[in-house]
Amino acid sequence: MTTNFYKKSLVILSIFFLMFTATASSQITDRYGIYFTADDIKEKKINYGFNFSELKDLTLKDDKVILRDRSHKKEFKHTEIWGIRNDGKDYRIHNNQYYRIAYRGHIVIYSVTKKSSKYDQSFEYDEKFFSKDLNTKIFKLNIDNVKAVYNDNKVILNKLKNLPANYSISKWYEECDCFIITKWFE
Repeated sequence: MTTNFYKKSLVILSIFFLMFTATASSQITDRYGIYFTADDIKEKKINYGFNFSELKDLTLKDDKVILRDRSHKKEFKHTEIWGIRNDGKDYRIHNNQYYRIAYRGHIVIYSVTKKSSKYDQSFEYDEKFFSKDLNTKIFKLNIDNVKAVYNDNKVILNKLKNLPANYSISKWYEECDCFIITKWFE
């Protein structure tokens, strides 16, 4: 009777162990990968996932993404893929530039970290861009570009017209925990 109890306990512990390791493994793999289409990112479907613990190198070049693990090297030309997931963050590749997706809804807002220098000091800043959806052209996020892209949307045009002169639509506002423009589409 005691051996049956131990056997059952061992089986149950084994099942929990397998479930835990499978979940932990998939979480690691879901943090890195390749998206072939915009639909894949909408569905969070990574086409070519990889395990970070085995990843030796992820190189983002001007025209391709190179992945190396312990035994393989895989290259993807930008023309073959839509974007990547790197450390849990999604990036769209457009005109050989990597755009991190900062917001996705009725408008898509992207962020690109730029480097600059002034008075012999280097610094980084985030420049914001947008597109109507995941497949349309990307523009710098400013009032003139939003007016041009949404020239047929009276609600957006009225909101832009009524903004205070110093108001930035590309800034993250703590009071609403959002980009102000994203609220206009709700």
